[in-house]
Amino acid sequence: MTTIIPALLFGLIGLSLLVYTVAVLLKALPLKNLKFPALSIRGISEKAKIKKSIQELQAAETLVKARHTPKSLSEVRRLFTSSLCLDSLFYSEETVSKIVEQQESIMEKIVALSEQYSTHLELLPVLEDLLLGRADLLRENLEISRSRGELVKKQKEKGRTVPEWARSEYEKRLVDLEERVATNRKSIESTLHDLLISLFAENRGKEGDVTYH
Repeated sequence: MTTIIPALLFGLIGLSLLVYTVAVLLKALPLKNLKFPALSIRGISEKAKIKKSIQELQAAETLVKARHTPKSLSEVRRLFTSSLCLDSLFYSEETVSKIVEQQESIMEKIVALSEQYSTHLELLPVLEDLLLGRADLLRENLEISRSRGELVKKQKEKGRTVPEWARSEYEKRLVDLEERVATNRKSIESTLHDLLISLFAENRGKEGDVTYH
């Protein structure tokens, strides 16, 4: 017992010195200039959404290879729509690029379905245009975010705040963008719904697995 207490005291003293030393070193570092994008909450959230969207698209593939039923059609439609991440805007070029790739992958799979069933889908080019429009909106959001960030940084370096007129202008651009994003989302959901209904309805009862190329 007599040896344990001194050991604990020395341990606490050593730990206190270590914490103090680390605190001093961190204080001396220019932490304001350090960036940890991979650790940002937004970055983690975007990566999680991308991972989920890929899994949902894979699940949709599995379903469309099975015999089609009204229930499976509903689930395929839900998975296709969800895998597009239509409920989100993104703030990194890497994430936007992956979303665009996801859109292209979905189009390829729907085209493969139409070829498998020898079915002409009039809504395919409509959906393609809407998805291209969404890609443009995502890139526009990136540009607005980047431009606003650069303005804030420059003003801060000068010891100034962003002028009210500039702040108001950015807000107007964002509101306009959000309205166009909402319109685009509704159009994509509606078109994808009608397209899948048409595809499945025309080929209900046909047998054979669907092979994607």
